[in-house]
Amino acid sequence: MSRAMLLAGAVLCLAAGCEYKTAPELLQGQWQRYEMRGRYEFGLLEGNKDENFGGILLFTGDEFTFLNGTNAGHGVKGTFSCDTTTKPQRILFSFDGRTVVAIFSVGHETLRVCVGKEDDVPPTDFVLRGTRGERPT
Repeated sequence: MSRAMLLAGAVLCLAAGCEYKTAPELLQGQWQRYEMRGRYEFGLLEGNKDENFGGILLFTGDEFTFLNGTNAGHGVKGTFSCDTTTKPQRILFSFDGRTVVAIFSVGHETLRVCVGKEDDVPPTDFVLRGTRGERPT
């Protein structure tokens, strides 16, 4: 009986291990911006005045789309890659001849992204420093 339970436990552990997803896989899909501190808009036009549209970040494969509004000029598309060997993990956004490195953490229903003061220097943590309305965000 204890052998059967041990075997069942091992099978469950193996099955749970099959559900592991990499960071790029966890990012896939649409993320609604809930809150933003600081200022960073990918150089886009000002977004909708509709408070229900806070911005959308969409990941598909190795591409991303950031929408700050529903009209032309309110979005940017590019590619992204993740470096999960760093703590915190880093994400590299490339778009319009520009590259921005940021840090990120992803949970079941929450994605946190923080960019630094310079495009090529990621912040070391998610703590907002400085005054409201400036980077990092």
